[in-house]
Amino acid sequence: IEDAVTGMPNLNLSNATFGNATFPAGHVIQVLSGNYSSESWTQSTGFVPTGLKVTIIPRNASSKFFIICNTSGYSDSGNVQVSYYGIYRDSTNLSAVSSGYADIHQGSGSGHDIGTNICISELDSPNTTSAITYEMYARSNNASYKTYWSMNSSRSDITVMEVAG
Repeated sequence: IEDAVTGMPNLNLSNATFGNATFPAGHVIQVLSGNYSSESWTQSTGFVPTGLKVTIIPRNASSKFFIICNTSGYSDSGNVQVSYYGIYRDSTNLSAVSSGYADIHQGSGSGHDIGTNICISELDSPNTTSAITYEMYARSNNASYKTYWSMNSSRSDITVMEVAG
């Protein structure tokens, strides 16, 4: 540890904090996770929050954040219905596109329900030491059909890792 971490005089082993220690680039500084296990859905054609979120306070403005979201997604029986999933930092869509990172495409013909596991990730560089909330969002391409997450009340997870920049 002495070779990898500078600022050792501020090390406080009594509560396992590192005070003002500086970690080399690429080292994980902190990891937070959250979960959600209530089957939920939206018919919105604009992204809406899913409740699968983590709020983290960055230790350094130069840190990067690796976000991983896992859920069981589901599209109900729409003709050419598409369910979209994305990651937001506060009110910012990190994918920067309306289709998000992942989608479930129903295809033509109605009466078929489609479910699958969804895993999406992002590496974000917010350049702040203020609290950040990362959350999975979802939307449908058609307000007549539903986009689900945590299908059958299965557990969905979000993990956020702060990585030294």
